[in-house]
Amino acid sequence: MQDRHLSEQRERFAKVMAARTTSKDLIGLFGKLVESDKFDIPAKPHCFANLLVKCSLRIPGSKLDELLTAIDDAWAGDIIRSTYGEGADPIIGGVVRRVLEVAMPDDVIERRLGLLHHSGLVRDPAHALELAIAAGLPGDIAARLRDALARISARPRPVQACPF
Repeated sequence: MQDRHLSEQRERFAKVMAARTTSKDLIGLFGKLVESDKFDIPAKPHCFANLLVKCSLRIPGSKLDELLTAIDDAWAGDIIRSTYGEGADPIIGGVVRRVLEVAMPDDVIERRLGLLHHSGLVRDPAHALELAIAAGLPGDIAARLRDALARISARPRPVQACPF
């Protein structure tokens, strides 16, 4: 795809994002972008990246689980990672920081880490913490998250018998 054409598509998508005034509408763009035929397939990963960054700035803490579900449903994390490779970390870092900085109880942290991983945004909990710190997670919150991760990983896991 030519750079000029890609830039035009990204600019047009930026206008679409700007027109969304509610969190629900902005989050809903993940699904709409998947189905859209108004944006070329090669432009969609870049539109997803722009949408992810915009969401990291505009979505309130109470809507972050919905955001992670929409990212997962659209395969946006995997698409961004596939397109940008290691360059995806700065794009993804803001959302990871937001998701983790407002998670308090261990069960919320564990659930959100699972959603981050399942959506393709992070490889594992250590990677999530690394991205969040690189994106400006305050040191006191990083320490609290490290403690929570230690508690979560120390929990006994139920032994499941092999189904075969």
